[in-house]
Amino acid sequence: MSKEKYYIEMAASECRPAYIALMLFRNVVIAKGIDPVDINGLIRRLITLE
Repeated sequence: MSKEKYYIEMAASECRPAYIALMLFRNVVIAKGIDPVDINGLIRRLITLE
């Protein structure tokens, strides 16, 4: 069984708020002691879009 993939189209003006939200969420995850590897991957992909 394969996993579904989701794609999101964003304008350049929407990237910064998404980046800030992901960084805040990453900080919460780290504070709970969870490894943020998947979130880091999302942040990297978002940065390359800018």
